[in-house]
Amino acid sequence: MKRISLLTIILLLTLMSWGQEAKKQRIHDSLLQVIHTGKIADSLRVNAATFLLQTTWADDPNFLKYIKLCDSLSRAIDNKRLKAFVSLNYGQYYNYIDQYDTARVYLHRAFDYYSKTGNHRFLAASCGEMGNSYCFNGNYRQCLEWYLKALEQIYKVGDTAWIAVNLNNIGNVYYYLNDTDKALEYYTKSYKLFEKIKNPQGIALTTNNIGVIFSDRGQLDSAQKYFNISVRYAQKSNYIEQLAETYNHISSIFLKRRQLDSARFYVEKSIKLSRLTDNKSQLADDFSLKGEILGRSKHYNKAKKYLDSAFVLAKAINSPEIIKNIYLAHYVIDSVRHRYKSALINYVKYSRLKDSLTSEKIKKDIANLETVYQLKLAEKQNRLLKAKQEKQQLIIQRQRIIFLSIAVVTLLILIFIIILWKQYQKIRHYNIQLEIKNKEILLKNSILNQQKEEILTQKKEIERQHKELVKSQRKIQEGINYAQRIQGALLPSIIIFRLYFRQSFVLFIPQEVVSGDFYWAENRGDKFYFAIGDCTGHGVPGAFISMMVLTMLKEIVKTNPQYTAAQILMEMRDNIKKTFSASEEGKRHFTDGADLALVILETKTFRANFAGAYRPMYIFHGDELIILKGDRQPLGSYIKEHPFKDQYIKLYKNDVIYLFSDGYHDQIRAHDSRKFMLGHFKKLLTEIHNEDLDTQKKILEETFYAWKQNEAQIDDVTVLGLRL
Repeated sequence: MKRISLLTIILLLTLMSWGQEAKKQRIHDSLLQVIHTGKIADSLRVNAATFLLQTTWADDPNFLKYIKLCDSLSRAIDNKRLKAFVSLNYGQYYNYIDQYDTARVYLHRAFDYYSKTGNHRFLAASCGEMGNSYCFNGNYRQCLEWYLKALEQIYKVGDTAWIAVNLNNIGNVYYYLNDTDKALEYYTKSYKLFEKIKNPQGIALTTNNIGVIFSDRGQLDSAQKYFNISVRYAQKSNYIEQLAETYNHISSIFLKRRQLDSARFYVEKSIKLSRLTDNKSQLADDFSLKGEILGRSKHYNKAKKYLDSAFVLAKAINSPEIIKNIYLAHYVIDSVRHRYKSALINYVKYSRLKDSLTSEKIKKDIANLETVYQLKLAEKQNRLLKAKQEKQQLIIQRQRIIFLSIAVVTLLILIFIIILWKQYQKIRHYNIQLEIKNKEILLKNSILNQQKEEILTQKKEIERQHKELVKSQRKIQEGINYAQRIQGALLPSIIIFRLYFRQSFVLFIPQEVVSGDFYWAENRGDKFYFAIGDCTGHGVPGAFISMMVLTMLKEIVKTNPQYTAAQILMEMRDNIKKTFSASEEGKRHFTDGADLALVILETKTFRANFAGAYRPMYIFHGDELIILKGDRQPLGSYIKEHPFKDQYIKLYKNDVIYLFSDGYHDQIRAHDSRKFMLGHFKKLLTEIHNEDLDTQKKILEETFYAWKQNEAQIDDVTVLGLRL
């Protein structure tokens, strides 16, 4: 199968529009002049270096020189963006010269940078090249995993050529696993996309691969048809490397038809082109095929020499696929020569290597990877459909509101007209009623006496209602106190922390009777979970949310013990959003949620996994303060949502850990309304972290009340301190 990188296909499309080679060299000379000129702004030099690498082929003799030049520039001006792009090109180069372990070192650097910066285009290129390096080594599970990552990013970019290349690469993986139906499916998808955008290199690549499938199935006429298409488009686009491979496959067809002269003719053409491009992988394949042809022609000594040369090359580039085919060729030749012992040895080597490359576990893992990917695509489509339905529902709701508003205004106008009419009727009859009232004056005294009695009755009713109000207030206070006991029962005992920490304290100061803050700890197997949470609001509303979030956290940890800290936070965010969006009240308060700092401690290795929603984790290692910052997003609906990140750190004896809500450092001082501030809080921890933790709690509590004095507490306060 043909190997090709995601980054290369862009270069293919770019260079097609350049025309002559001389024009390309003039452009390169201009770019080099910009890079070497120190008086030009660094940003222009970086852009020139980036464009120079983007417009240079991997097989260009100047490619490595250009990479090193750009590498020197990136280090001189300390430009992280250029360093990442240089690493990506180093990875592509070392893949091209078959040094895959070295390639992966550079590609990991590029992947880490582009993952953080969100550059989907170059992140896809990094993943694709990483997949190529594993594929050339025969590690197909890792290969497919990286190809699927690349495809996910490419769909975000929306580049048809890239999508086509990645589909072809995935087809290669299935071909190596002998799943030709699946391979043909992906090759065909890729071929149709390349035809759509009229890309000759892509058409040459995919038709070659489709031809290989038909050749393996014994459908030689169909295979020859696709190989002819591949040759035509490879020649049209001067795609020498692909042309060499296709000649190799045509030679194989003639070998299967026992037309040995034609087979020898085409393999010689392939060898010539492979040497021209210094393609060691293709040359090894060519030598192996020529050895087999010579063996069929009974030139056994020459055949052995070519097979030995192919083996040396395949070993040097670490290509188990080619080595496997060489063993098979030796087996065929030895069988014809009646050297059955040697034939058996080579067949055993062939079978073992084949089985290692196509084991059931690898096939199962790869099937699972594709299933996961397909589920992600389906989930994405469902989300888009749901968003569309919600948008339509919102339009309908708005129309209903407008209709109801018009109806209400009309009703109010009608009521106003009726009221005016009644007033008119009252004025009309006023004079008549006045005469009648004059006659009724004598009756007023008795009416007044009656009203006096009614007033006394109303006074007694007011006194009764006052007593009921006092009683209701007492019941409400009792309910709040009971809520405090419930919340206290949900919070863990400080004793649980002593299972793994020599000292510990919890400073927990609710603003009201019950708190929107909470702390939590739980031991599960060889993992110890602990967290600090700060929910929206305080008092009774905050307490209800905190109990809901705490219950949700416990359930997720219980049902998903394999989750990392970041996965737990993402599951909680989804559950909180679903909970609050279930009612109209929740939709009006879509910002309700929680800030959370969560730590998973591996009790055997004391390796901590941390993830945070707006909350950090402070660690004093000796006198060194290490801060693991949480993501700047809450557990709940947020405008710029992104996945939470896992952070890992090794903990040691005497390390001191702090988790805290924002209530302590947001507290306002009485006389000047100044906040305590996070920097002041950090300085205080630095001063006291060597003290006994009970002493630390006392100092923190005294400092807090000394700062607050008579000022009202503005938020719930929680600080958790632990010493290993």
